[in-house]
Amino acid sequence: MLPPLSRGALAQQMAAARSRIGLSIRRAAAIAEVPASTAQGWLEGRHLPTPSLMPQFMTLLRALQLVTVQNETAWAEALDRMRRSSIVAESPYVGLRPYATTESSLFVGRERSLEELLDACSRTRPPRIVMVVGASGAGKSSLLAAGLIGRGTAPDGPLSHLNPVQSTVRDLLGWKTPTEATLLVVDQFEELQQLEATEAGELVDTLCRLPDHVTCVIGLNANAVGTVLRQERLAPFLASPVLVGPLTTAEYRQIIEVPARHHGRAVSTELTHVLIRDLHQYGYPDPGIVLPLLSNTLKRCWNAASGETLTTSDYLASGGLWTSLNDEAEAVWQDLSAQDRPLVRRLMLSLVVVDANRLLRRSIPFGSLSSQMVPVAEAFIASRLLTHSEDHLTITHEALLTRWHRLRGWVEQEEATLLVGRRIHMATKLWDEGGRAPEGLMPVEAEMWQSWARAEDAPVISKNEHEFIDASLALGRAHEEEQENRLKHTRRQRRTALGIATVAVVLAVVAAFLGIHSAALTQQANTAARAARAQQLALVSDQIRNTDPNEAAQLAVAAHRLEENPRTRSTVIESAGGTAPLRINGAAGNTMVAVAPGSDIVLRGDSQGNLAVWRDGNLKSEPELVETDGGQLFAVQPVLRDGRYLVIVAGQRTASVWDLTTSARKLGEWAVAGVTSYSAAWQGTVALIGNLHGEVQRIDLTNPERPEVRTPLLTGEDVAVTALTATPDLIVASASRNRLALFDSAGTALPDFQVPGQVMSLDVSEDGKEILAGSSASKALLLEVSGTALRTNHEFLMKSGVHAVRHLGDQVALGGSQGEVVIANRTGEITERRPLRSVVTSISRGSAGLLTGTAEGTLSLWPALPTLLRTNGVKIHDIRRMGGKTIITTADGPRVLDSTAPGSPELTVPTSPGGGGYLPHVASDVTGSTLATQSRDGKVVLLRLAGSGYETEQVIDETTTVVDLVLSPDGRRLAIGHRSQVGYDIYQRGSTGWEPTGTLHAWPGGLAFNSDGTLVAAMSADGTGYVVAAVTDSSPEILAEAGLPDRVVPSAFEFSPSGLLAVGALNGGVSIIDLSDPTKPHATAQVFDAHASLERLRFSPDGNHLLATSVEGDLWVWERTGETPALSLHIEHPSASIAGADLVDGQLLLALSDNTAVAWPGNAAAAAADLCSRLGDPLTSQEWAQLAPGVPFMNGCS
Repeated sequence: MLPPLSRGALAQQMAAARSRIGLSIRRAAAIAEVPASTAQGWLEGRHLPTPSLMPQFMTLLRALQLVTVQNETAWAEALDRMRRSSIVAESPYVGLRPYATTESSLFVGRERSLEELLDACSRTRPPRIVMVVGASGAGKSSLLAAGLIGRGTAPDGPLSHLNPVQSTVRDLLGWKTPTEATLLVVDQFEELQQLEATEAGELVDTLCRLPDHVTCVIGLNANAVGTVLRQERLAPFLASPVLVGPLTTAEYRQIIEVPARHHGRAVSTELTHVLIRDLHQYGYPDPGIVLPLLSNTLKRCWNAASGETLTTSDYLASGGLWTSLNDEAEAVWQDLSAQDRPLVRRLMLSLVVVDANRLLRRSIPFGSLSSQMVPVAEAFIASRLLTHSEDHLTITHEALLTRWHRLRGWVEQEEATLLVGRRIHMATKLWDEGGRAPEGLMPVEAEMWQSWARAEDAPVISKNEHEFIDASLALGRAHEEEQENRLKHTRRQRRTALGIATVAVVLAVVAAFLGIHSAALTQQANTAARAARAQQLALVSDQIRNTDPNEAAQLAVAAHRLEENPRTRSTVIESAGGTAPLRINGAAGNTMVAVAPGSDIVLRGDSQGNLAVWRDGNLKSEPELVETDGGQLFAVQPVLRDGRYLVIVAGQRTASVWDLTTSARKLGEWAVAGVTSYSAAWQGTVALIGNLHGEVQRIDLTNPERPEVRTPLLTGEDVAVTALTATPDLIVASASRNRLALFDSAGTALPDFQVPGQVMSLDVSEDGKEILAGSSASKALLLEVSGTALRTNHEFLMKSGVHAVRHLGDQVALGGSQGEVVIANRTGEITERRPLRSVVTSISRGSAGLLTGTAEGTLSLWPALPTLLRTNGVKIHDIRRMGGKTIITTADGPRVLDSTAPGSPELTVPTSPGGGGYLPHVASDVTGSTLATQSRDGKVVLLRLAGSGYETEQVIDETTTVVDLVLSPDGRRLAIGHRSQVGYDIYQRGSTGWEPTGTLHAWPGGLAFNSDGTLVAAMSADGTGYVVAAVTDSSPEILAEAGLPDRVVPSAFEFSPSGLLAVGALNGGVSIIDLSDPTKPHATAQVFDAHASLERLRFSPDGNHLLATSVEGDLWVWERTGETPALSLHIEHPSASIAGADLVDGQLLLALSDNTAVAWPGNAAAAAADLCSRLGDPLTSQEWAQLAPGVPFMNGCS
């Protein structure tokens, strides 16, 4: 065999030869007469033999059948050349392809998954099929090839007794089972869905008949798990798959550093840090997305390097992690033919949307692509730039939106086009979700949309979107035909009238007649136009709510004012219940907002050197304006001390302290000409001001009338002090990257504290025990203060650099450069988000809520969310208000709030019998005085209200198979249903307690009592309909059994106060059943707005509204204005699913999947009035034109 040219090739040849002859490391060491560790290093390519060990190494090569007498000299010379050049030429990073079986020494970072996989394959008992599940690109193929086969079946591996065989899905169809012990590895098993049904059945037969001496390992894309689950015989093997999931930071560090060491180079600590920082730039890194990108970036970095260490310079020279996406995308684009390249533009513009000022990804059905566009898409899929999943196509990572320069150029050229596409997409979604009702169509815009969609270079739109445009056009044509018919009828009447004798009189009559009809037609046209405009405004409001809730709320109010309909009512309520802040516009640039602890005064420093002062904290009033003449302001730091309100102001031309106790008065100016002051903090009575040259000025204001200048603190570098904070014992300053300069209270320099990146913001807790630091490295650090020492307590990962921070006690607020404030608890769990459009420059906290400033010049006040209850990670399932008690069902049982008392204090619930806690089964009577719940050991517990809490009334021995508990509204009867068991056990409350009275023959799939508990409705025993039964002191008696219209399966039941029965179905329909004669139930009305299986039905206490929550997490509300309930609201929470809801006293109570229970306005007019009272500055005409082109400018609140 020819000698290799590099160490990498040598390692590959030795690995292949060793596998071929079955040579273990221990045996190799014995042959070469060297220690096992030396032999392992040679075999894995980690090091070459020294000259003194060359004879032993050649002996090993001969044993591997690589060296013969004829080529021994050539091998020796090749090894000598390699030794002189310790660096292997080939990159140890494989780029976008997976690692091969011969590259096992380079495959690192997946040891956890590999160990689990090897353990699963080593089990002596069946099943002999092991599923490996992970996202595309997460490393499944590398794990199977380099890990399982390369290491596992190596001579000294735990599976060395197995002969590895790799097969494709299709090759398995004709596979003959070998007689020897075999490891069968089938990667990309998702290709099963490409087989015909008979072929798939044949393949499943082959796998299920594998003998015990064959161990089969299947690699499956996580998106294709459903394909396997549909194969009943394969589904059990997914019960305990080996998951290829997220990686830890330590594992990413291994992936970065270890392969380079194998090929003779090191990776600098700085480069590892930068890479890990960049991996987190867009949130926690998804291995399926970043691993191929990371490997490809490191490969380019390796090729760009010239020394023995990979450095940040090599990394930046090769383009960096995310910038390399531009090169990859360009390479794919260049490889396409000239006729295909224009299709790339159309394809990519179809996969993005412009949302306010942000560019976002969008998925489109793969089937909507033309035959010419499919190969173009597949080229980008092959490079992992696009993802094809569940028949939808999407851009793999949002970084491509900003990093591919060509795409950015296309977006800038076609921004108006993209806005049109976004509106079509959102309008179609609303129309489809609303049951495709005519009210959801937009005929006014449809003509323009059709022309837009037919353009050759228009983005691709889906089948649903085409149908929406066609239906809108058809509705417009129908309106035109109706108007034309009316005009023709009017003309005919006019011609008839002309035959009457008195022409003058007749003409006057006709003119009046025509005028009336013309006015009617004009009014109809105006009404249609208003409806279309309202629909458009509601659409845009929903579209931008997650990026600018204030603008969204203003559009929602305007839409509701134009026309009141279910969509506009829902939109305005969603805005009122969400995070819409009060906004105050200002000059673009740095906006510094500040409030001193213990004071209501709100300050805002702007880019023009002005300091706005709201002395009462009321941002709706006109502020007092102080002209500091300081240029752009970078720091405003107030303090309330000894009855005086002092403020440090730092900026381009100022380093001053002001007294704002009464009128504004400057106490002193310490700016140096031409030197910008960047940061400020107070240490007791000493003002600290950090400047451009690494200095911290100190001014003692013990006597504010005679400030004393102290010796400045020097950080040791001529760079800007970007952030400052202090405790009584410690001063912390951020100057250069990766360090915080520390000083004691006397000004003595202390050892630096190392941090990632450049710290941009600092804040200290009110008790001085913690410091919060925001870094450019997309992180925030919570630091514990102990005297003059710091220690990192927690690290928060962000999507972008952290420019502003605020310590809130039990929580922290972090503002990013991508325009969002995240509120998290001390463990890092995000509890709230505050979306903003631009860089967050400051955060403070006032008496009315959180305050933020942005680079757009906007000051925002975020009031507290209308949260009734927030649990710490405990799921909330339902919410009801009964008799002034808000009863919230959680995964730990009932939580009850007294809604009649100020602050809604929580009522006590006794500990469960045995102390094990409660299950999420909670029922209540109409007064909230009686509750039924279940303990974790299965007992049904009846609770009754006594004083400021509940006490245990009775415990019924039951089992954990209980699936349904229902109390009658009058609190006299209880129904208990059991899993997979026909029948509800009925209990009655008597003078001696709760006693069983019989069993209702029904399936436990939902049950409801009428108001006095004399009737009950439930799912029929066969599950196809419902039964109505009379409930007496003896066993319940079934009076009728019926089916729903179209034989749909019922899923939820509820009685109105007046005795009507509402039955929800799996198809989303609701039937209203008349039980005036309970022996002859009949449906009087049906509604089909929901289009999703209904989980809960609920009438409001007055019976005027019916609420339904669906499995998709939406809320539907109908108003009973006539025989058929009319849709009033369709509520979609922007970031959570709605698990349960109630409508009481004008409040909409919602139980949300984010573990909160909230109260929203239940009336749209009240919601609009509430918003108008707190939105602040209205939209400008320029903002309006950008958000709602074609709609006349209006202020919905004026």
